[in-house]
Amino acid sequence: MPSLDRITFDPNVMGGQACIRGMRIPVSLILNLLANGNKWEEILAEYPDLEMGDMEQALEYAKQMYSTPEDDSGRLSSNYLFHFTPKIDAIKEIIRTGFRFSLQNEKIPYKEEFQQIFAVCFCDIKIKEAKVHRRDYGNNAMVMTKWWGVRMGVSPVVYIHENSAPVYKDYRSLQKKFDDLIERNEMRPDKAAFYTLIWTLLIDSGELKLDGLEESIRANEKVHSLIHDMEVEFNRFKAYLNESGNYAYFHKFIYSFTLRIHELLFHLKQRDALTRSYHGQVKGKLKVLYDEREWRAINFGYSPEFPRILDTQKPLSDIDESSLLLGDRYYREGAKNQGWLPPVHNLTFSDDDIVAILVQDENHIEEIWELIRSKQTLLHFDTVKDKIHPIDQFSENI
Repeated sequence: MPSLDRITFDPNVMGGQACIRGMRIPVSLILNLLANGNKWEEILAEYPDLEMGDMEQALEYAKQMYSTPEDDSGRLSSNYLFHFTPKIDAIKEIIRTGFRFSLQNEKIPYKEEFQQIFAVCFCDIKIKEAKVHRRDYGNNAMVMTKWWGVRMGVSPVVYIHENSAPVYKDYRSLQKKFDDLIERNEMRPDKAAFYTLIWTLLIDSGELKLDGLEESIRANEKVHSLIHDMEVEFNRFKAYLNESGNYAYFHKFIYSFTLRIHELLFHLKQRDALTRSYHGQVKGKLKVLYDEREWRAINFGYSPEFPRILDTQKPLSDIDESSLLLGDRYYREGAKNQGWLPPVHNLTFSDDDIVAILVQDENHIEEIWELIRSKQTLLHFDTVKDKIHPIDQFSENI
C-alpha cells in the first residue's frame, strides 16, 4: 500500500481534518477542486505551497477511504453507489452518454415551498436490503465505485425536518424573497449584495417586514424614500472619497466585500440543495425518505441563480414564459429536453468506475453485450462483459 506520510491529522489544524503536511490545506479541498473540473496544474498554481506528491497522496488517501474493505460485514451502508431505474433503455442511455441531470421538484419542510434543482441521484443501500427501494425505483441498476462518486462531486444528502437548522424560518424567507427581488431587477452580483445589505438594514430597523417584503419595497413610499436616501448618502460618500483621492481603494474594498457576501449566499444555497425532507411522497405514498440513503450530484455551474425556492409545483411546460424570473429562464433548457439538461453536462465514467450493470432478467444481458460491442458506449466489452448480471444474482462480494 502506498505511503501516506504527507497526510497529517492535528486537532489544532482545521479541526483535525486530514490535511497536507500540517498545513491548513485539507484533502477535501483538493478533492472538491478536482470534482469541479480544476486541472492539477491549476490547483498547484493557486496553492504554491502544494507539491505534486501532495496531490498524489491526497488522491490515494481518498481512494483508500472509499475503496472496498476486506471485511464489510459490519457496515450499515454499501461500499458502492447504486442508480436504480425501471427501464432497461435508461441503462442503455447511461452507458452510451453518462448519467443525465434531471429536474427534481422537491417539497421542503417549510410552509408549502418547493425546491427545484438539476441532479443525478444514487443510494448506498446494501443490495440485500434494497427490496423496498427497488420496488419504488426499478430493478435495473448501475453500480458505481464510491471513489468515482467522490471524484465526480456526488455527495450524501442531509435529511431535515421542520425543526432542523436549515429550515430556520427567517433564513428561508430572506433567501426566497431576496432571490425574487434580485432576479426581477436582473442585478449584477455586486449590486445584488449591496441592495441585500440595504434591505437587511431596513428589516433590522423595523421599517421593512419579511411578510410582504417585495410589496413594501415597491409600493411603500416611505421605504422607497429610505432606500433612495441610503443610495444618495452612499453616493455622497463616494464623491467625498473621490475628491480626496481615496475612492479607488474604497471601491475595490466595497466591491470585494459585497461580492463575498453574494458568494456566501450562493454557497448556502448549494448547501441547502444537498438537503431533503425526512419524509415525503414517493409515487403517491408517504415514505420516510431518510431510509433512501441518497447521494446526489447537483449541477451548480449551469446557472448562478440555481437552486431556486418556489411557491409552486407546476410543471415547467405549464409556466407562462413571460412570467419567468431571470433565474427561472434557466428551466427552459430543461423543459425543452423533457426535464433533462443537455448531454454536455452528463456525469461520465470509465470501465474501472463500474462495479456492475444489473438488469431485471437474463434476457437483457445479451442486449447490453451487443450495445457495448457496437463501440457506441463509454465502455469496452472485454473489460466489463463479466460485470453484467441479473439483479437477483448479484452479491456485493461477487
